[in-house]
Amino acid sequence: MATQARADSPRRMAWEKGNDKPAAKVMLWSAPRSLSTVFERSIIALETSDVYNEMYTAAYLFGPERLWLKKIPSLAPTLSHAKVTKKLNTASQKSYTASVLFAKDFAFAVQGHFDELPEDFMHTFLIRNPVKVFTSLKPRLEASRLSKMVVGTSILGCIPAEGYTIKELYDLFEYMEHKTRKTPIVIDADDLLSDPEGMMRQYCSVTGIPYDEKMLRWKPAKASELRWHCPRVLRVSNLMMGWYNAALGSSGFRKPTPKKIDVNELPAELREAIDFTTPYYQAMYKIRLRPEKQDSTD
Repeated sequence: MATQARADSPRRMAWEKGNDKPAAKVMLWSAPRSLSTVFERSIIALETSDVYNEMYTAAYLFGPERLWLKKIPSLAPTLSHAKVTKKLNTASQKSYTASVLFAKDFAFAVQGHFDELPEDFMHTFLIRNPVKVFTSLKPRLEASRLSKMVVGTSILGCIPAEGYTIKELYDLFEYMEHKTRKTPIVIDADDLLSDPEGMMRQYCSVTGIPYDEKMLRWKPAKASELRWHCPRVLRVSNLMMGWYNAALGSSGFRKPTPKKIDVNELPAELREAIDFTTPYYQAMYKIRLRPEKQDSTD
């Protein structure tokens, strides 16, 4: 079951008292460790947003249709893909004063369900260099006692996606491009960190989300304090795995200190993941939304 602001929250009351549907309905698809939750925090900082967090991921990993950890009871026994779609479609048709209905999720979680996704949304994509994705992901898995006890620490063991989550992102991108006959909006995490204001202004402009400077700064918060719909199973999982901790403790888009990574010196598992996914990343990178100050010929 998803959670959100308390029933007596002024913002929640404002949503329910409105007469208009959201001006923008946007889904952001990404892969793990791609700054998607930090991006989501920016949208949450927009006071009139209504945000759904990884509903499909919760269904894919823990719901009744899951193909992962089937030996243990379902931790979200009523959260099917169809139920998530129904929730989003219902939210899309509701009358409230939220200026944007926003959902963030991972593409690997909707494998086999592309044709069931909500149609009344603009589907956008956030990508990140695979070297940074996997060198961020692997230490997280190795530091988790839960992973070691239940599924081990291999990438494909912990995140059941044959394409390492990035091919699945590309597959969904291609599906949406073919279905809509338009090239979906793609943004790159490095561009976002290099020019947060410029990239957020552009993203808002093309999606219809009303830009506000508040989207660049926010206060650190606990998962239970955020004004978002986040399945309980993911909040509990975060207590054990810490997937959201960096984003929850953040206060804005912080450009990291540059690190030189020699791919040839990485473990074989990481090199394999990087080699496999780089072509899919590069294909999306070429058509990404570029910072305005950047030369479009790069």
